[in-house]
Amino acid sequence: MRILFSPQVREEDRVYYEFSEDVVKVTLKGKTDTFDFRGFGDGELEVTDPNTGEYLIDSALDENVVTSAKRVNGVLYLELMNFIGFDATHEECFPEWIDHTEYTKPRVGESSG
Repeated sequence: MRILFSPQVREEDRVYYEFSEDVVKVTLKGKTDTFDFRGFGDGELEVTDPNTGEYLIDSALDENVVTSAKRVNGVLYLELMNFIGFDATHEECFPEWIDHTEYTKPRVGESSG
């Protein structure tokens, strides 16, 4: 699974991800939800309704953290929200695609995502 984090400056919030195969566990504002992409074949997943902008993925979270999802030649590519602080590193401000195994979960209380 390849991940691209979409940075959003939000000092007060952090998103915590856990990755396993094509499953993503997300914790945001004390709520947790799991997104399972194992049954998703090659192609692009419609995340939002093109007419209304409504989020089409069922979630227990208050916010949409999956901004895009596609599978190319069997490899899952996910763009996910990442809330960062004003003191975020260059890498956090200008992320590149990474393998899910390269993700380091921020420690609770860290000032940037």
